[in-house]
Amino acid sequence: MNICARRLLLETSLLLVITVGAGKAAAVEAPSAADVQLHHTAINQALSTAAPFKAAVESYRRHHDDFPASNLDAGLQPADMYRNPDVRQVAINPGGVIDIMLTASSGVDGGVIVLTPKMPKNSDDFAVEWKCTTASYSDASDATLGLCEYTKVP
Repeated sequence: MNICARRLLLETSLLLVITVGAGKAAAVEAPSAADVQLHHTAINQALSTAAPFKAAVESYRRHHDDFPASNLDAGLQPADMYRNPDVRQVAINPGGVIDIMLTASSGVDGGVIVLTPKMPKNSDDFAVEWKCTTASYSDASDATLGLCEYTKVP
């Protein structure tokens, strides 16, 4: 194969790679403003769904001076019993940590929001402070008006 043929083959290959790469980039579009609003609504609905879980964890803490390790410990149904159009399940894990798994309506099918309880320092009233984090939603802070924070690590 002579130099001209090699060069033509190389240029054709590069053009093919660039064209295929551009096609893939075009296929991944940013969601519309309306879709973003729907995703934010789903995220906030999921947090509302978790409100009774937070109350159950706080109640358990007051009565046992510890955090529950499961839905059952907190007196709640199994995680998938709380399914709705925005939420796949809500589970209490060891340490009272609440995992909310969302549906595709949130923009990430199977995305997770984590609510972590903490006892405040110098508190004698069994108060609980909550930290909301997610590795699934980079716009969590915007969606929740600063309530949840995006973390790159789950």
